[in-house]
Amino acid sequence: MSTMPAAQPDAHPPARWTTQHTLGQLLIIVAIAVVGVAAPAWHMNELATWLIIVALFLAFLFIVGHGITGRLQGLLIDERNKMSLSRLQMVLWTMVILSGLLTIALSNIGRGAATPLAIVVPTQVWLLMGISTTSLVGSPLLKSNKMAQGKIKVREDLHDAEVADLFRGEENTNCNVLDLAKVQMFFFTLVLVLAYAVLLGSLFANTTGPIGGLPDIDPSMTTLLGISHAGYLANKAVPHPEPQGPPAAG
Repeated sequence: MSTMPAAQPDAHPPARWTTQHTLGQLLIIVAIAVVGVAAPAWHMNELATWLIIVALFLAFLFIVGHGITGRLQGLLIDERNKMSLSRLQMVLWTMVILSGLLTIALSNIGRGAATPLAIVVPTQVWLLMGISTTSLVGSPLLKSNKMAQGKIKVREDLHDAEVADLFRGEENTNCNVLDLAKVQMFFFTLVLVLAYAVLLGSLFANTTGPIGGLPDIDPSMTTLLGISHAGYLANKAVPHPEPQGPPAAG
């Protein structure tokens, strides 16, 4: 009598949000609050406090990504099961700016400031967040028609998502080709995020009392980032023809 072959176990079982994910999130939120408020009493300067909060915030994002997708980088994976550059830059700006706001607010509370939440957020910082949000929302809209036509490369398994997706084309015709618009936006975003992180670090390292607001940046920086995002989105909107192979011999 023949026997049926045993079913192969699924290499990537579906992700499942567990109690551990929820507890991890709660512990991180409590840790951020305790570190931020108690830092002045512990004689910990704001720079060290901010770096700890950044690390805790990053751990929070990893837990969310793992709970939803089963991968620590899950927050960067979009509906195509590929890592998304617009998601990456949104995560970076949110992490840097929100961690800065949290550090200032909690530190002001710990120092007994009269108005601890009266924190000035410069217009250029709002523009940075607005540009990032527009790119995150606009990118799927621009690709919607191509998705309906089956022109966008979609992976079957989200575990196949990789860092190289951040720099590849998105259509079936250019999914294995380097996308220069993505490379440009990646470097512009990286440089500006690092520059603003240095500004925040300098602010926290040289303060001894309540802080009234986030540091401002030059408008030319937001203009530069806006131009980069415009080119990135325009590149998504235009069709990409099949790459030409070598001419046939004969």
